[in-house]
Amino acid sequence: MSRLRVLASGIDSLYASARGELVDGLLQVLTELRRLSPDADVPLSLHGSAPDLLLRRYGWRGYPFWLSSPRYEIAVGAADPFPTAYLQLHAAHIHSVGIETAVHEAEVMLHRDLFPQGCRTITSRADVFVDEQGWIPQWEDFALFHCRALRRRMFDVPRQQHGYGRQLSGFTFGKGDLLARVYNKSLEIAISGHTWPEMLWQGPDPEQAAWRIEFQFRRPVLGAMGLNGMDDVVRHRQGLWDYGTRWLTLRTRMADTNRARWPLAPPWQQLSEATIGGSAVRLIREQIRNATLQRLTQGLVGYGSSLEAMDGVQDLGQALATSVPTVRPYLAHQGATFGDLVAAKREQRLEGGT
Repeated sequence: MSRLRVLASGIDSLYASARGELVDGLLQVLTELRRLSPDADVPLSLHGSAPDLLLRRYGWRGYPFWLSSPRYEIAVGAADPFPTAYLQLHAAHIHSVGIETAVHEAEVMLHRDLFPQGCRTITSRADVFVDEQGWIPQWEDFALFHCRALRRRMFDVPRQQHGYGRQLSGFTFGKGDLLARVYNKSLEIAISGHTWPEMLWQGPDPEQAAWRIEFQFRRPVLGAMGLNGMDDVVRHRQGLWDYGTRWLTLRTRMADTNRARWPLAPPWQQLSEATIGGSAVRLIREQIRNATLQRLTQGLVGYGSSLEAMDGVQDLGQALATSVPTVRPYLAHQGATFGDLVAAKREQRLEGGT
């Protein structure tokens, strides 16, 4: 085995709950939007004229309202004992602007758009990872891992879908509050088609697969460590990694029947010494732009088809042409031209950097 090389590291997923008084009238507005468009997602904005969120036509895990964007997912409207809002930061956004910036933006959004009187934010889940080359896990390594988890299992990428035969894709350890994954990241990328994680890698060998070692921490473990807010988790991500690589270890087999006394295997020793960073790769924003384009196109098609269903128009070109007489009086009432709206939204996109 060549010396293990760390290609990338950081926080890949971050979830948080928020408790406080929602901005007055928000739930009523969302209820009315849902009533007016029960079968389609609705583009909207909570603070400007340009739609930057999508109100989904269905809720999420007990929350009746689910707001989606390329930056984060927000769920609101659940009754006690659920938190007032639930937030998930997208991995692509985290890695495009950096974890510190992503958390700051989310905090600003929560206080500006949802909780003007303030809120208490608690981290619900954080995933800390390292992508590496140089160590290629083998089937027999499974018996050499030592951890305090109550559950361990191996898993294969479905052979019938991907044609990889009996190729190992990874291991998982634990369940619930603390979970570890060791898996072939290159294989996952090839199967999913989401290639942006490769932009994070520094000095990869194109002839080798990259493997990801990832620890998922949920609220009970984070709380026991005294990590509450999202900033707490970001500042102590190195400590989370250190804890994870002690909780789960890969050992070198010895004659001793007590596996805990076996020495650390060299690759795991190197992993335990990894520095957990979190670089920002601006090119990943292209992924966010594509997602935004798809979201707005979805809204255009949904609204356009609903509008033209009233007149029985089925051709796209004809539908756009017949919509113009409806749009022009609306713009006149707003006191703006279509060009004015485009210019304002272009300026907002430039200010936001997306």
